[in-house]
Amino acid sequence: MPLVVNGERIEDSVILDEERSIRPRLFEAMQNEPREVVERKVKDWARENVVERVVLRQTALADPEPVPPESVWHQRPWSRLPRITAFPRPCGRRP
Repeated sequence: MPLVVNGERIEDSVILDEERSIRPRLFEAMQNEPREVVERKVKDWARENVVERVVLRQTALADPEPVPPESVWHQRPWSRLPRITAFPRPCGRRP
């Protein structure tokens, strides 16, 4: 059954694509959980991710003011970070 978010119809195929995208990572992260539990979480999270993306896009499109370029930090965020010239030595041995 298609999902409707603020009047916008979201096809099942979009949610299924999201499930396919997150399933491998979730199964890897939840290795000790029963398969049914992980699969349920895949379905829930996929649906949530799609709804959040749609709401975010709708909100962005509804805002008539574009974001000024100077306020976008992602242009070169690493240029604002201090340069690391020395790394701490590891303490202890790794298992």
